[in-house]
Amino acid sequence: MTATRANFISPVARIAPGGFGHLASVSASPIALIPAAGGVALALHGAGIARANTHAAHLAAALTLELRIVLTRPLRGALGRGDTAAAVRVAVMTSARHAALDAFARGARR
Repeated sequence: MTATRANFISPVARIAPGGFGHLASVSASPIALIPAAGGVALALHGAGIARANTHAAHLAAALTLELRIVLTRPLRGALGRGDTAAAVRVAVMTSARHAALDAFARGARR
C-alpha cells in the first residue's frame, strides 16, 4: 500500500465511524468528533502527499501517530463498558492507523 492510498483510507476510516458513532449515540458528545476532525485534517494533507511534499507527509504521519495514541483510551473505555459497537468502531479506526503508519514508514524508506 502506498502512502497516498493509506492517506485516503485512513481519513475515511476516521470520519465515517466517528461521525456514525456521534450521530447514533443516545447521549452524543462532541468529544466523539475528535477522530473525525483528525480525519478531515489528514484528508487536507492528501494533495501534498500525492505530490511527494515531505512537509505534508511528515505532518500526516505525526497526526496519524498522535490520533492512534489518542484512541487508546476510548478503546479501553468501550471494552470496559461492554459496548461492542463502540469497540468495533474504535478498533477499525485504530487498524486503519496502523496500516497508514506502516505505509508512511515504507514510503520513507524508499
